[in-house]
Amino acid sequence: SGSITSEAWRFTRNTDSMTGAVTCTARSPEILVGTKREYIYLQLVVVATTSEPLVTLTSGKSAAIFHHKIHGTGIKVGESALLPFAGRPTQSTLLMPTGTGGPIVESMHQYPTARVRVRIWPWDETYDSVSVSMQGFKQAFALAKQCADQL
Repeated sequence: SGSITSEAWRFTRNTDSMTGAVTCTARSPEILVGTKREYIYLQLVVVATTSEPLVTLTSGKSAAIFHHKIHGTGIKVGESALLPFAGRPTQSTLLMPTGTGGPIVESMHQYPTARVRVRIWPWDETYDSVSVSMQGFKQAFALAKQCADQL
């Protein structure tokens, strides 16, 4: 279950054209998950804020829809325990619980890889991703934090 991408994490700064709100994020390379019928690509997005970072999983460029049943799904960073997702604010986004962003980001600084476990609509079973490299995460998150602190 090695990492199949050598791409690094990257920093992005987005400005909402309607509200002017700025979002500063560190984004993972695409994360491959094989389901019954297809391969889908997901992306971990860490939103830097002036307080606790927000860790989310999005279906990225893929049209995949996360199942509304999120129990049993989560993120596993390196050797740490599987941390469960807490919510599904949109069909294409899963959210980690409040209070876990800091510890997850600490783990991401510590370990070389992470994996996710998801349930994709319409199937009930969970699917595990291949490992995604943490290469470039430290730098991307440092830039996102600096960006957020300047807002």
